[in-house]
Amino acid sequence: MKQMRIIIFSVVCALMALAGRPCSAVIIQMELYNSNPLLNSDGVTVLAGDATAGDLVQVIETGPDDAINAPSAGTGLPGGDDTILFTLHVGVGEISSGTGLLDAYPLNYSSSLVSTDIYVRFWNGTTVAGSTYYGNSSIFLLPAGDAFNQSQLDFVPTGGSPHTTDQPFSLNVVPEPSSLFLFGLVIFGVWTWRKRREFGIVTARLDY
Repeated sequence: MKQMRIIIFSVVCALMALAGRPCSAVIIQMELYNSNPLLNSDGVTVLAGDATAGDLVQVIETGPDDAINAPSAGTGLPGGDDTILFTLHVGVGEISSGTGLLDAYPLNYSSSLVSTDIYVRFWNGTTVAGSTYYGNSSIFLLPAGDAFNQSQLDFVPTGGSPHTTDQPFSLNVVPEPSSLFLFGLVIFGVWTWRKRREFGIVTARLDY
């Protein structure tokens, strides 16, 4: 029945396009969930989570290359042409914590993005900086909405899609220019103080 509604909606859009009246983009509300729990690097322990402070989950668009790129070691943001669409946490939408599951709704996106390649990246910490491992799901197509502009995506269906944080990660933070300037100023101050002190000692000995 749901498939039939999608077909009818597509036919209506096609007829409107032939009549010179393009079917305008609409907002689709997606329910994102996982049937199998997300696991830590040991492959046994479920990722910690509750609605507000669970381990980090990112829904990422692949970009034109349609490939999963590793996160940047300097920022933790997706590398290459990948971009974050949604930021979530393990445990959101769940009645009880400690299950390694999430059920996020609604995640809103434009119907113009339907069939875009996406994947889910999950971390074993609440932030990128606090994580030591991450994992990636398989690549999925952003689903089309039904007649009510609703969609669903199970990113870890039973027996499918990776769900373990098996990729080691360490955030290498590069100091900001302002921090480097302050550090250099302190070093220069110490050097100047030592030179003045040495000059004072030499002068005292000459006076003696």
